[in-house]
Amino acid sequence: MSVLPDGTGLQPAANPSVRVTQLSSSRGLQVYSKTISSTSHPYSGCGIAGCSSGYVGSTEAGIAVAQPDGSGERVLTSGGYDVDPSFSPDGDTIAYLRHQEGGHGATVDAVGLMSWDGVPLGALRPPDGWTYASPVWSPDGTSIAVERRSTSVPDEQAGGSAVMVLPLDGGPPRQVASGPFRDLAWSHGGRELAGVRTRYVRYGTRTAWQPGDHPTGDDVWVVPLDGSAPRNVTNLAPAQEPSTFCETNLSMVRASKPAWSPDDTHVAFLESATSDVSSGGVSDVGVVDSSGRHRVTVFSSPRPAHCDPRTGMSQAPRGEIVAVLGWS
Repeated sequence: MSVLPDGTGLQPAANPSVRVTQLSSSRGLQVYSKTISSTSHPYSGCGIAGCSSGYVGSTEAGIAVAQPDGSGERVLTSGGYDVDPSFSPDGDTIAYLRHQEGGHGATVDAVGLMSWDGVPLGALRPPDGWTYASPVWSPDGTSIAVERRSTSVPDEQAGGSAVMVLPLDGGPPRQVASGPFRDLAWSHGGRELAGVRTRYVRYGTRTAWQPGDHPTGDDVWVVPLDGSAPRNVTNLAPAQEPSTFCETNLSMVRASKPAWSPDDTHVAFLESATSDVSSGGVSDVGVVDSSGRHRVTVFSSPRPAHCDPRTGMSQAPRGEIVAVLGWS
C-alpha cells in the first residue's frame, strides 16, 4: 500500500483478471455487468461505397449481483446490453446504462433504475438526439450525474457534449459543464465532480476543434457544481502533435478511473505507461490534489524495453497490471 504525505492510505489492486465491481456496504453485495452471450458471423455485401466483408457480432450483457467472494450470483437483467451499474448510497437502488432504441431508429443509452433485487423502477431517458454515459450517484442519493452526448455532433465540437445532473424527484436536468467529461466521480461532500477529458491538437491556425484533430492524451479535470469553470488538475497530455511513431504509441497518456480521497482533498487516477498495440498497456497510479498544484506517482509500472522508430512497436515487460483503484 502506498501512503500519501497526509497519511491517507491509497490501495491499488494489481490483478489483470479482476472484474470491476462496486460493493454495497448495507447489502453486502457486489454489482457488475456480466456478458451473457456473444455471437459473431461473417458478413459480405455491396453498397454505394463498394463491396465489403468482415464479421458482424452482437453481445448480450446483463446486470448481476453476488457475494463479495463471487458466490450466490443472481443475474437481474437480460435480453439487452446493460453496463456500468452502481448502488445508490443507501444500497437500495441500482443505476446502470441501458442500451435501447431512440428516435428515428437510433440506439441510445438511458439510465436504468431498479431495486437491489432486480425490480424495475423506471429510467432516465435522454432527450431526442442525445445519449447518456458515465452515470454516478450523488452522495445523498437524490441525483445522478451523467455525460450527455449528441448523436450527431462530435463530442469536442461546441454543443456536442455536456455534464448534466439529473434529479430523481422529477425536477429538470441541470447542466454543470460543457464538453466531454467521462469516468465521472462525485466528491463525498457533493460539491464537485472529477472526470477525464481528451486533449486534441489543432492543426494550422484553427482556433476551434474540428474532426481530424489529433488526440495527444487524457487529463483529469475537476468540475465544480456551483457554476465555476472546470479546471484541468493534471496537465499530462502534451500540447503538440507527436512527431514519431514511438511518441504516438508510447507517449499518449490515458488517464482513467478518478477516485476521490475520503476528505476530498486529493484525486487518485490510473495513468497509462504504455498503450501501443504490441504491449497491450499497463498503468501507473497517480494522485493529485484537487487544486492541481501537486501531483505524485505512487505506483509505477515497468516501461517498455525499446521502441522501433520505424513501426512504433515495443516490447513491454509482462508484469502486474493495475485494474482496480480504491482508497482505504
